[in-house]
Amino acid sequence: MNPRTPLDRALLLSFLEGYADRGGRTDESLDSMELSWLIYQVEHRLGVELDLDDDQLGSIEDISSAVEVLEAELRSDRHG
Repeated sequence: MNPRTPLDRALLLSFLEGYADRGGRTDESLDSMELSWLIYQVEHRLGVELDLDDDQLGSIEDISSAVEVLEAELRSDRHG
């Protein structure tokens, strides 16, 4: 596995800074468009393709759950 910075709340919030409709918010909530943007940013910046299933996507409601789900996916056999 290539060394990389683990995902955390601060990193994901920095990825969301480029999302125009977020307006500098730092709260935990994520709407569906923010989640789509976030997944795109993780894929683009880390050079990976995430294949999240409906259960994984459905469990992402906020930044904390996004960290948990995305980090677990990146540690999975599909990416390591």
